[in-house]
Amino acid sequence: MVIFPTELRVEKFSPHYLDPKLEKERPVITADATDKQLKYGKDFKVTFTIKSNPKLADGDVIVTLLHPPFTTHGYSQNQRMLICGITEVDSTVVNAVAPPSGRIAPPGYYMLFISHRNIPSKGVWVQVGA
Repeated sequence: MVIFPTELRVEKFSPHYLDPKLEKERPVITADATDKQLKYGKDFKVTFTIKSNPKLADGDVIVTLLHPPFTTHGYSQNQRMLICGITEVDSTVVNAVAPPSGRIAPPGYYMLFISHRNIPSKGVWVQVGA
């Protein structure tokens, strides 16, 4: 009789957007040309490239901010994802709007991502604050 059975199965998770065939559709943020200090309610720009050089339509691009959690006693707190409003999309620049206040996005560092047709970029660190 086994008192503490051991589970030996392993499950591999690989999201669809990591498929190498989609690499040409993955946006790459140009960190040096992207705003790093975001002011509440103000526009900021994200400069990026996409290898396939597509003609972008409304809804093709999404800008998100992820606030990293802090962990205590094995419990992660305060993590959040914010989807920024977009005011203008060019072939290589997106103008987005920072969160409206500290009630929505507490001041601090966030990971900024841009997604093209549900294929996310690598993130860059930005600071959100007054």
